[in-house]
Amino acid sequence: MTKDTDSNLIFPAGEKVSNEELRLDVLISKTTGSSRSWSKEQIKGGKVTVNGNKVLKPSSKVNVGDVFSWPELNSGPQEREIGHVDFEVVYEDDFLAVIEKPWGVVCHSGAGTRGLTLAEGLKHRFGELPGEKDREGLVHRLDRGTHGLMVVSKREKTHHDLQEMIRNRKVKRTYFAIVAGESVNLPKTISTKIARHPKNRKKFTTRVEEGRDAVTHVSSTNEGNGFSLVELNLETGRTHQIRVHLSESGFPIVNDDLYSGRKAKRESAGIDWDGFALVAKRLQFVHPETGKDCIFEASVPKQLSAFAEKVGLPL
Repeated sequence: MTKDTDSNLIFPAGEKVSNEELRLDVLISKTTGSSRSWSKEQIKGGKVTVNGNKVLKPSSKVNVGDVFSWPELNSGPQEREIGHVDFEVVYEDDFLAVIEKPWGVVCHSGAGTRGLTLAEGLKHRFGELPGEKDREGLVHRLDRGTHGLMVVSKREKTHHDLQEMIRNRKVKRTYFAIVAGESVNLPKTISTKIARHPKNRKKFTTRVEEGRDAVTHVSSTNEGNGFSLVELNLETGRTHQIRVHLSESGFPIVNDDLYSGRKAKRESAGIDWDGFALVAKRLQFVHPETGKDCIFEASVPKQLSAFAEKVGLPL
């Protein structure tokens, strides 16, 4: 990708990309380092032109030599007010909060992260929080493409206690996923080593001799129309654990471009929404200060619910 002005990009000859990367929203997202949802907002809002013509469809294809531009090219979403970081507070007291993180929100800053993070939004909403710099309040995380529940600490002792509870497997985390394929042969427990992929550093893999223990329990499945609805419980919480375990078992999560390969690509499934078909649905733990049992349930994104209905797997 090359620039001819501060706000124009040219798609050059000889640049090899996949069919997925030929989408206008994907190119803008990758070029700016911004979220796919932000890129779609720019397009649908009439802010993007291709060869001087306004384009309103995020899935529009670009061709070699096309010039596309928009005023926000160099600003991106990081110029939003911190209060605009999108999440819902499900529960709150003096010690902790339970929040629902939507698709497209990054938990904390890291290499290549652009825009505001959940950690920044938490500080704006709750004030000063305990924890590492740029990760204040966070005791666990969800991937940017995962929707669902997270528990957040508001006091130093609660932060330590919650971390210990997660480490000692006293926080029950239940996920729902829609995967490609009918998962009748999916094992009830997937127990492996997991480590960063030796060739693709963005990925993790279980096909290693050395790594960290990773255990996922599959508690129920429901199959239909070439897809399956799977309920999972984490015993450990390694980076990309569910995504890797399902993909390398032959049942990749729908709309997870990094791990899905050909089976669950959005176009073949008729999908035009941003985020994985993966929801951190239920969170259960004993409150570290009050001793009360806490059980919380997340909502399901409307687009995912509609897709589940379409393939006969209502959530």
